Amino acid sequence: MVTHLEPRRMEAYELLTGKEGIRMREVAAMDDLNTKFAPDPSITGSTYDTTSETMDGPVRSMMIPLGSRKVTNRMLYDTWTTAQRTFMVDATRITMGEFVRILRANLDQPVIDRTGLTGLYQFKVELDANQSAVRGLQRAGITTTVQGTPLGEPTGVSTFKAVESLGLKLEERRTPIDVRVVDKIERTPVEN
Repeated sequence: MVTHLEPRRMEAYELLTGKEGIRMREVAAMDDLNTKFAPDPSITGSTYDTTSETMDGPVRSMMIPLGSRKVTNRMLYDTWTTAQRTFMVDATRITMGEFVRILRANLDQPVIDRTGLTGLYQFKVELDANQSAVRGLQRAGITTTVQGTPLGEPTGVSTFKAVESLGLKLEERRTPIDVRVVDKIERTPVEN
């Protein structure tokens, strides 16, 4: 297979700093990859605590009630879904690039970091439901929550207002985004 990256203009959100300045606490990096976290007594049955190698280094993923914890050699943050179908982010230390990744799943549209912030930040924020997860469940034929509430029903929480509470803002724009284009595919039969 032969591919190349090509910039294409598409609708996306740009994450920018607000006019009043950021309202997040900048914190120092700390390596918690090998930290032993106390087990949560509310989690019964199987749990996971795995470390995988990525292009950015090792990432440790752990189960917490209704969500997960991500740990790298710099970052530590928890995400979970609430009973009100909202999505919580409790960042002990997170980069704006990683926060953009979370927002991308939450908004189900590309999000580009244009903040210029290169540090690690501490904050806790409640976002609207994870739209990528909602669409995935709906595609699988699941249309209601365990309580019988329709998926995708408004939660009363605004991701945009939550982002603004951090001193940031999301603006929708047509912006160039790198898209992988397939130039050529060759399929050679392989013996079983």
